[in-house]
Amino acid sequence: RHFMAVAGHRGDASDAISWLCFHGASEAGPWALWLTSDEVDGPAIGGFQWQRLDAGEKIDSRCKQLDGSSPLRSSFSIRLGMSESRIEHVMGLPTKRYKRTSLYYHHHDLTIHGQPYSADNMVYFTYRNGRLWSVAVSYQVVS
Repeated sequence: RHFMAVAGHRGDASDAISWLCFHGASEAGPWALWLTSDEVDGPAIGGFQWQRLDAGEKIDSRCKQLDGSSPLRSSFSIRLGMSESRIEHVMGLPTKRYKRTSLYYHHHDLTIHGQPYSADNMVYFTYRNGRLWSVAVSYQVVS
């Protein structure tokens, strides 16, 4: 409601996913951002994907335009187009690599309302020509 965006939805039960889509541009070119929520997340955002777009690539009319070169704000600066070596300088060595993708995985235990849970954080960096093309993040809490 805040962004007056149209939510997308696909699937049912455990295969269900909902999303909000945004797009913008930086000096390096256009990008799109999807905020995602699956069956486990309920109405909360459980992850996102931020990706560079090819020149001339069509953007769904439901995607809301955002101003600014980056929709992300964090204590460290990650930008699409960064070199893989710079990402590793900021993030450290990845947990796993597969072809053009680096995975950073973190598992930890936590307590919510006095109940024990565990959480998995996963960050995927995908590269094209040695430059960051997309970032996908998921956070899942399980009992």
